Amino acid sequence: MVKDMYYDGEDPMEHLLVTLNEWADWTLQEIKTNNARQMTEQEEIDHALSNACTLCHRPYTEKNKKVNYSGIKS
Repeated sequence: MVKDMYYDGEDPMEHLLVTLNEWADWTLQEIKTNNARQMTEQEEIDHALSNACTLCHRPYTEKNKKVNYSGIKS
């Protein structure tokens, strides 16, 4: 989400902190929202054959484990 905002009022620092807190609350709620979906057959095949994370491109290791996040409930 990209949000453009302009504020020209009393106590801009307080307004900024309140706004950032609201955005943090919204972000946390979005993260906790269960958006589970089923992987397609091709996605499951690609996931099973992958040797590295599709987001960060780091290889899977003992610390960087291969995880399928579809279907996980918060």
